[in-house]
Amino acid sequence: MIILTGGAGMIGSVIAWHLNSILGRKDIIVVDDIQDQDQWNNLSKRTYIDYLDKDDLFPWLEKKQDIEAIIHMGAISATTETDFNKLLKQNIRYSQNLWRYASDHNVPFLYASSAATYGGGEFGYDDNEAELRKLRPLNAYGYSKQFFDQWAVQQVLAKEKTPPQWCGFKFFNVYGPNEYHKDRMASVGGNIFRGVKAASAGMDRATADYIGMIATVMNAMTLQDALERAQVPTRVLTAIAMQELAEPYIRRRAIRHLEKGRVVVFGAGSGNPFFTTDTTAALRAAEIDAEVVFKATKVDGVYDSDPSHNPNARRFQSLTYGHVLTHDLRVMDGTAIALCKENNIPIVVFDLSVAGNIVRAVKGEPVGTLVGGFCEVS
Repeated sequence: MIILTGGAGMIGSVIAWHLNSILGRKDIIVVDDIQDQDQWNNLSKRTYIDYLDKDDLFPWLEKKQDIEAIIHMGAISATTETDFNKLLKQNIRYSQNLWRYASDHNVPFLYASSAATYGGGEFGYDDNEAELRKLRPLNAYGYSKQFFDQWAVQQVLAKEKTPPQWCGFKFFNVYGPNEYHKDRMASVGGNIFRGVKAASAGMDRATADYIGMIATVMNAMTLQDALERAQVPTRVLTAIAMQELAEPYIRRRAIRHLEKGRVVVFGAGSGNPFFTTDTTAALRAAEIDAEVVFKATKVDGVYDSDPSHNPNARRFQSLTYGHVLTHDLRVMDGTAIALCKENNIPIVVFDLSVAGNIVRAVKGEPVGTLVGGFCEVS
């Protein structure tokens, strides 16, 4: 049996995937402290024995003797955290207690340190254990990780009981799937700014929206580079003129690129503040006469209730535009739904993180929920 703390987080959920898919291990106990209401999605596609709140782990361990390994990824990971008492409790004491358990029960112990321990890099990136004290982290989070690194080394030097094998991983700037819940700590450009959130924090809404549009151009250019390295001709067209980086959005030009077999990536939204990317997607779909809009998201369709709270929640195969609008199902914003309805453009809602889903959707195979078909409910 493997204990995986932080299993609902970005790194932890990918480790769970590796254990399931590559190593064929299903005997996992996931431990976490889920704060985001949608973070359960990181676990929904994994197979594991049980989920424990972090505060329930140690009482549970008192009754178990068959632990094969502890993979400790759980921590306060925000480099902006300034409450050191919280960091002391979560990142240091909790880790120390797990170390002691692993030592007493002869269990291998793998844990997440951080590249934040290196500070500004003025002392290099050498992990010589004799030189750890020279490192000067730039924030409290980095210091909490360095504190535990040094404490672990001290246990070895003092010939205290230690786990049979142990290792700390100093992650740098990780990015990838399952990081949507990280909010400010997310790595992808599109998450740099969300207009509504920034406006609620005091920024002018129009300014915040424009910054968000620029962030989508960063994502568009990244996607273009990835596609062209795969030998797929791609053009980025932006609603805000950036001629040194991309072509300006002109409807006929976009259609011409598509006719020539190129992939077209639309950036900078509609070029106007107060409009969501959902609305822009529906608008561009109507302009280029698209056959369908794919709403690739973090859930596998539209449900009649929140599946994180209701294990019996029902996923719909098909819904009408009217049902989605009337019941405010939040598939996309209302303007986007109405625009798709007016132009008879179906919407397919599916889970982007499942390998092969995009291909299945393009082929017209059943995947997720179809909005714009018949309605399963009256």
